[in-house]
Amino acid sequence: MVTNKAQRTTGGIFSLDGIHPTTIAYGIIAQEIINIMQQAGVKFYYGNSSAQERVGPVRVDFQRLIKLDTLVSDPPISLMNNLEVVGWLDEQLDIRRICITL
Repeated sequence: MVTNKAQRTTGGIFSLDGIHPTTIAYGIIAQEIINIMQQAGVKFYYGNSSAQERVGPVRVDFQRLIKLDTLVSDPPISLMNNLEVVGWLDEQLDIRRICITL
């Protein structure tokens, strides 16, 4: 993921913590598992109550996932400004000293 001071500009496979997948990454994983299951002969059915078997390849709706993935559809602003404020407050108030004395 690449960010500038205002917002996230690229990326989208890993969440902001750099460890957990994003909604889109979960979709990629799901699609690969579906592909393996279809190759193994597993049958897929529509999710409604009709229990109708799906014919042909089952595909994850990535357009829907992109809309649901808030890191893409509504990216957070950079935390850099917040960290600068916290650093300034620490310098002014000596927060570590205050916390230790509590």
